[in-house]
Amino acid sequence: MKVKYMLALALSHRAKLLILDEPTSGLDPVSRDDILDLFRQLVVSEGISILFSTHIISDLEKCADYITYIKDGKLLKSAEKSAFIKAFQYLKDPDDKGELSLEEIMVRTERRTYDA
Repeated sequence: MKVKYMLALALSHRAKLLILDEPTSGLDPVSRDDILDLFRQLVVSEGISILFSTHIISDLEKCADYITYIKDGKLLKSAEKSAFIKAFQYLKDPDDKGELSLEEIMVRTERRTYDA
């Protein structure tokens, strides 16, 4: 409910850009889905831009148009979602079939730090 309240407050000021930090964190799956649907509606029908940080990869898969990946304070990649995914296909193992998912890209990129 707090997230919905904060969104309503921001929208009451007719904001054209929303900057949100982990906006779906702590929400149950139904509420998270509702918020992501609302985000998509705001972008399409109201012309609002939304910038949000998240560790929930399914949120990115569901509603992101562009992805910027920052790791340890360094920009790794910023691109339209499909171009972003294509840029990380070098992480594939020889036995991988098909394109790596966004989640697999994130896991493999993070794991490289721990394995080094």
